[in-house]
Amino acid sequence: MSDFFKNGSQGNDKGSQTPARLPNGPFSSLASITAAKRNTEQPATNTSSLGALADAKRKIAAHRLRPFLVYFILDLTASRSETRAAMQSYEKQIAKLVMESGGKHPVQCKGVYFRGGYCSSPRLLENPQAVENFFNERPESGGTQITEALQHYKNDPTDAVLSLAIMIGDTADSDDGNILIKLAQSLQSGKVARPVVIAHEQTDDTYSRGFCQTLAPAIAKASGGHSFGLSEQPTELIALLDGYKQILNATPEELKEAVKTGASGGNIFAKLSPRGREFLVSQASRLSVPLLSGPSGT
Repeated sequence: MSDFFKNGSQGNDKGSQTPARLPNGPFSSLASITAAKRNTEQPATNTSSLGALADAKRKIAAHRLRPFLVYFILDLTASRSETRAAMQSYEKQIAKLVMESGGKHPVQCKGVYFRGGYCSSPRLLENPQAVENFFNERPESGGTQITEALQHYKNDPTDAVLSLAIMIGDTADSDDGNILIKLAQSLQSGKVARPVVIAHEQTDDTYSRGFCQTLAPAIAKASGGHSFGLSEQPTELIALLDGYKQILNATPEELKEAVKTGASGGNIFAKLSPRGREFLVSQASRLSVPLLSGPSGT
């Protein structure tokens, strides 16, 4: 009989031949092998599939939390004192709608103005009253600073689900039109799209006519945006903000239908002008990209 069995029988009152389970004995090795075999026989978890699913859920959650970025660019040069009347009676309604325009998404609203040859830094407008207060800033003589204001919009770090700049003004007397158009073109290059909607207020001034009739539409078009005259279409901005609210509230199926019927005047776009409708359809198209392939951009 081996020493192992001899040693195993010691301390057994009945003289049993049951071997002791020594820590380093052959039974210990056998148990380790059995446990290892049992582990290898367990069905493997498909970690790659679980990881892909978790990643998809993160993308959807992140997409839903991304804000709608609204940038007001306000001309506060002296001539605006004469042209503000077209919008003034709608300002309270616009301020309220802006804060609702994100639908299911939070709204990140900022304001930039220029007056006295100076362009302000972006100001966060957190509620309707703050938007109204921004509209009520005092005009002051001095040249326009549209280029600097658009640069603020372009450089804004907000990771937005959609972005929109709303410029309200009547002239570009101190800005270079060619530079403005090139800057506007850069707003829709790459992965980021930052369109500009220009609500212009034309006066009898030569610069104002040139801006409202030629330059403003060119800037808006270059950025992927839309332009219109406030005096001719005073409710266009209200209809546009309401349209954003609806597309940012829409289900994927509703978005698909909106994109399909929008150009012919679908329900979401019915109150807009034909050009406004075309613009908002382009924004709805950006949202209709399947989320699992990643957010469609801003």
